[in-house]
Amino acid sequence: MGIAAIVLCVAASCLAADDGPEETARTVDYYLERMLAERQKIHSGEFVVLGTETEKFVRSPSLDYSGKLHIYCTFDEARIRFDNHEPFFDVEGSDRLRLGRAERKSISTAAYSLNWIETPRESRIIISDPTTINGQFLYFDVRALGLIDSRDLNAAGGCRLAPFIDRLLHRTRDKSVDTSDPACVQLVLVRELGAWADEFRYWIRPDQGFAPVKLEVRTRLDDPDEPWE
Repeated sequence: MGIAAIVLCVAASCLAADDGPEETARTVDYYLERMLAERQKIHSGEFVVLGTETEKFVRSPSLDYSGKLHIYCTFDEARIRFDNHEPFFDVEGSDRLRLGRAERKSISTAAYSLNWIETPRESRIIISDPTTINGQFLYFDVRALGLIDSRDLNAAGGCRLAPFIDRLLHRTRDKSVDTSDPACVQLVLVRELGAWADEFRYWIRPDQGFAPVKLEVRTRLDDPDEPWE
C-alpha cells in the first residue's frame, strides 16, 4: 500500500470536501460515489515512491531478502509512464539466493504498450497492445490506488476507477458504515467471488476529498463458520 498512501495523500491535500464525517445516516453508496467524484477531478500528475520491499518464504526461512524500492510514475488521461527499480533474486540450489536489482520502464498509450525489463539474467523490450500484461503494473488507473487490492491492480485488463466503484456499489452482499472515529469513516463491504467471499474495509477522510487512507482485505470460504484470512 506504499503507492496508494503516497499518491492519495498528495491528491487529498489538493482537494476540498463539502462535508465532515459527523453525520451517521449516510450510506456506503454515498461515500463511494463521493470518492469517485473526487478522484475523477485528478486528470494528470506524477509521483515518486521510496521504500523497502521484503519477501520471505515460509517453508524456507533462509530464503529471505529485502532491498530498496524506487518507483516513478507520470500520467495523464491517455498515457502512463511507470519506472520501477526493485530487488531481484534467483534461487541457486535449494537454499541460496543470488541478489540483484531489476529495472523496468513501462509506457502505455491508447495504441500500444512498451516494456523494457532488465535483470541480472536478461534484458528485453516488449511492444504489445495496450491491454496485454508483461509484468506487474503495466497499466492501471492511478486514481484507483488505495481503493483496490493487488489482484485488481494486476488484472489482465488493468483496473479502471469507475467500473471498480460500480462493482462495489452493485455486487456487494453486505455493506455498512462506521462513523465512531471522528477522523475517519470506515466502510465495510463483503463481496462474493464464487465459493469465496472478500471483506473490504476502508478508512476514508471526508475532510480530505474523501481520500482512502487505509484498506484492509480479508478472504474466506463463503461460509460464516469459516475463519477470515
